[in-house]
Amino acid sequence: MGDRIDGDVLGFTEVKALAATLLALALPCFGSTVIVWLTPEGIVAAADSLETASDKLSVTQPTVCKFLPLGNYYFASTGYTRMEIAGGRDELLYSSKDVAQAVAQESNGIDDFTSKFVEAMKQKLTSAMGASLKADRRHFLREINGKGGALAATVFGIEEGQPKVSLIAFSVTASGTSEVKVQESVQRCPGAQGCDLERGIFAQLGIRDFMGPKLEPNPPTLVDAVPWAANLIQAEIDGDQVRSQRQRMTRRVGGPITILTIRPTGAQWADSYQGVCANLEH
Repeated sequence: MGDRIDGDVLGFTEVKALAATLLALALPCFGSTVIVWLTPEGIVAAADSLETASDKLSVTQPTVCKFLPLGNYYFASTGYTRMEIAGGRDELLYSSKDVAQAVAQESNGIDDFTSKFVEAMKQKLTSAMGASLKADRRHFLREINGKGGALAATVFGIEEGQPKVSLIAFSVTASGTSEVKVQESVQRCPGAQGCDLERGIFAQLGIRDFMGPKLEPNPPTLVDAVPWAANLIQAEIDGDQVRSQRQRMTRRVGGPITILTIRPTGAQWADSYQGVCANLEH
């Protein structure tokens, strides 16, 4: 499946034409788990590596790196991170990573990136989800409509010597048979009420989207935060395995665990937790 960055938003006529083909919509990367832990010392970010791509006929589950370097900061997303028309006419409707890379080229810092990403991604989601609703209304109503967490994204890094993070969550609802409404929720730290780096700020994407203080006990240092974060991701993987067996569902969280540590002096993969990610450029 080839990536294609497309700056043009699909209009209603094009969406209608795509849906009329009755081609299967591939809706990959369900239920991934990403956590980001901020303290005055720096940032620890951890994720699973399972991506679930499915259509009406098949399911594929490659392992991928969830963290995307964007110059001086990093991006990750969960939920419907990529959507394309499949079945003889492969066409990318959107990829959150492609949108992030395009937006980063025109952004000045995390706050500016966050605002521009919301604007660009909201347009892409509206068009693609409209096509999804037309092509498979039953799936849309069962899995997407009003469920929350249609797509969640985080961007984080060190700016002016201080850790910084934004958490962006999109939800999608249907109105009628062909129109969808996309709503976004944005949290920023510093900037959000209750954002206290001295206590530590915890952001989670995937099973639930949340940002705020983490209940004690918290890891006292970034070094201590690495096994702590690994245990949190492993707990999500184990819980997903139990859910999938009980409910006979496809696994949504799994694969090698990746952990990224970021200090004012630079970023690196934690020992034994590079997963399937490429080496960082320094």
